[in-house]
Amino acid sequence: MSRPSRNLTALFAKASKEARRRLDEEVGEATAWLEWSARGAPGAKGCVVCGSLGETELNHVAGRRHGDLVVPMCVSCHRRFTARQLGYHPCRVDELRSPASDAALLLRGLAQLCEDRSRWHGGGHAELAERLVAAYAAGSKETES
Repeated sequence: MSRPSRNLTALFAKASKEARRRLDEEVGEATAWLEWSARGAPGAKGCVVCGSLGETELNHVAGRRHGDLVVPMCVSCHRRFTARQLGYHPCRVDELRSPASDAALLLRGLAQLCEDRSRWHGGGHAELAERLVAAYAAGSKETES
């Protein structure tokens, strides 16, 4: 196999650098959105996930038994979110409320918010969701040990 020309290699490097810069920018925007959501999305107009301006319901991000943080979601996003919450690690969802389980499920819920929002707002939210899921998984392993 032959190597790409220097010009082609330079173009790849430039494109990669630009893609990294754009992703970093998108992750920064997603992080700001997530911090706002973690404060309960004050002043939200419509669904925090899809942006629908229709009727909203308050959704418990960590689950009703594990946290007080609620954010407004349209009926469709709320149903999808809740159905996915029920698929979390069963012993986590069913266990009695404790600071460790509350923190872990809040982290997982925030990750899920990012995952769901990425359907409409793309890469930065998906990348942030992956990072939060990794933190959740690492925390889950520590509490199981």
